[in-house]
Amino acid sequence: MRSARPKPEPNRSEQLRQLTGPILHGLIIGAVGAVVGGIIMAVLMILRGKTGERVSVASFLASANPGILAGFVICSSWAVIRRLVLSPIVGAAVGASVGLVMGLLTHTLEWVFVTPPDMPLLGTMTIASVGGAVVGYIIGAKVGAPD
Repeated sequence: MRSARPKPEPNRSEQLRQLTGPILHGLIIGAVGAVVGGIIMAVLMILRGKTGERVSVASFLASANPGILAGFVICSSWAVIRRLVLSPIVGAAVGASVGLVMGLLTHTLEWVFVTPPDMPLLGTMTIASVGGAVVGYIIGAKVGAPD
């Protein structure tokens, strides 16, 4: 009798190739979610009259900022977690990291195009990261791998 051969480990380039598809899918779906979420949020703010006297590009972007953040984090996390079939804990880590990056990006967009934000950068990134972790955990529990 011969002993069973150990299964060869995949090399790094093969592992990276397996991740690029879900990550690219997450970026595309996240961008669509950011656009949709931003438009919905901006329209709601404009209809409620929270943008001031007149609507400008800056007021539209300031109103759209929370929708952009939420739309990207929810849609991107969903796409990655669903494609990789991740558990709720790993889904929370994915959501937190997406939220962290998007918190930085939306804070920078607000700083550059609108006005200095009311909340400091660390606060924005923390809130976005915690929100992303909650979203990732819920998505992982609903569409990811069972624990």
